Amino acid sequence: MKYIKTTFDTGEIYLIPLIRIAEHRATYYKSKDDSNEQEEIDFVMKDSYEGIDWASNNMDWEDVVDFAIKIENGEREMDWCNAEKEIVEKEAENGNK
Repeated sequence: MKYIKTTFDTGEIYLIPLIRIAEHRATYYKSKDDSNEQEEIDFVMKDSYEGIDWASNNMDWEDVVDFAIKIENGEREMDWCNAEKEIVEKEAENGNK
């Protein structure tokens, strides 16, 4: 499974499931120009830049906090847009990626 690993200046680190970012983007484009939702999701899942760009420029922390997985403690600074982000893969609990 792919995640956006987000590191805040204070050292707090979260994993955000990339599929949730892709779904958010696909919903937006489907409402704007009737895009094919699955094609939009696939595009984000294959492009290492697009998910990070969409999350940083079109989503707020409140959009991702409910499914964010905290992996490192620290005091979270509320600067979601400028927090360092990268795409990482982690095996799911059942062994799937």
